[in-house]
Amino acid sequence: MNDTEFKINKYILLRLEGKYTVIFVNGKRFNYCKRLFIVIPDTNIENYDGIESIDEATDLHDHYLIDNEPYREEHGILYPPLYSYNTPPEDEFWGHCSNIQAWVEHDYDTRILHSNLAFPLLKELTKAGDPKANDKFKEEIAKRMISGYFPTIKYLISEGYIFYLTVEELLCTLDVCRENLDYLDYIKLIYEIMEKWYEFEEDISKRIIKRENMINFFLGQLKDPKIHTYFENYINGFHEKLNKELFYILADYNSTCLYLCWDYSEAGMYDKLERHCTLLLTQDTKSSYIWHYLGIAYLNKGLTTYAKVAENIYQLKEKLRTKRIKKIVRKNRMKKFLWRHFACYFHSTYWHLRKRYKSSVRNEC
Repeated sequence: MNDTEFKINKYILLRLEGKYTVIFVNGKRFNYCKRLFIVIPDTNIENYDGIESIDEATDLHDHYLIDNEPYREEHGILYPPLYSYNTPPEDEFWGHCSNIQAWVEHDYDTRILHSNLAFPLLKELTKAGDPKANDKFKEEIAKRMISGYFPTIKYLISEGYIFYLTVEELLCTLDVCRENLDYLDYIKLIYEIMEKWYEFEEDISKRIIKRENMINFFLGQLKDPKIHTYFENYINGFHEKLNKELFYILADYNSTCLYLCWDYSEAGMYDKLERHCTLLLTQDTKSSYIWHYLGIAYLNKGLTTYAKVAENIYQLKEKLRTKRIKKIVRKNRMKKFLWRHFACYFHSTYWHLRKRYKSSVRNEC
C-alpha cells in the first residue's frame, strides 16, 4: 500500500487516480467518489438537531454538483458556493477513505454515506460475497424505509431496491412507515411503488411473478379501511373523489389483474387462471372479461358445461355493456343537440331584440 491506495477491508480498496478517488470492490472498478461539502455555521447549528442521515443534511443545504463543483440553490436559482473549496486531491482522497472506513466500522450503516453511494456499494459487496453486507443489505433497505424520510424512500423505489424485500417484508415495513408519514404522503409512496412495479417485463415467467407480487402487495393494502373504501368506490364507478395518485393506484391494480389473466392463458397455467378469475369475481362482478378468461380455463380443464355457461355470461355482459355505451353516446349527442339548438335560438332572439330596441330608440328620437 502507498499514499495513493488505501485498503479498507478484504473487499474494498480506494485508489487515487489523477484528481479522482476510485472505489474498487473485490478487485473490480466500481465507482469514483464525488465531492460533498457541508459547512455548518455556528449561528445555525440548531437547524441540525433533527438530522439523522447524510441525505437529510445534504438536502438541508440544497447543494448540487455540476462538473464536480458544488453549487447552492436559492429560490430555484443555482449560485456558486460562498466558500472556496480548493482542496488538494490527496486531501480529498484521505477524506473519502476516512468516510468509507467509518461506514464499514459502523456495520454498513447507510445513514453515514449518501444513499446514491451507500446502497449501490452495499449491493456490490453482497454480489462479491461479503457475508456482513449480505446480512445488512435488506435490513438497511427496511430501516431507511421506516425512517419516513421521503426523498430517500423515493430513491429506494426508483432504483428498485425495495423489490429485494419479499412482499411480506415490504408490507410489514410499510405498516411502520405509515405511522411516520402523513396519509397523503403515504398514498404518494404507494403510487410510486405501484408505478415502478407496473413496468413491463419481456419474459412471460418473470412477468407473471412480478404481477402476482404486485397484486399480493395491493391486497395487503386493502387492510387499510380507507383504501378498501376507495377501492369499492372505484369498482362502483365513483372516481370523482379520488386524487390523481390514488386513481392511478387502483387503475394499475385493475389492469394488472386483467393482464395476468392473459399471461396465465398464454402460459397454459389454467389452474392458476381459474383461481385468479374466481378471486376477481369476488371484487368486481360487473367486468365481462373475467368471465371470458374463466371460460377459457374451464374449457382447457375439460369442464365443457361450465365453459359454455361462463362464455354465455360473457356474451350477455358484453351486450349489456355495448347497450350502456350506446345509451351514453345518445345522451351526449342529445346534450350537444340541445345546447346547439339553444345557442342558435339565443343568438337569433338576441339580435332580433337588439334590432327592435334600436328601432324603438330611433323612433323616439
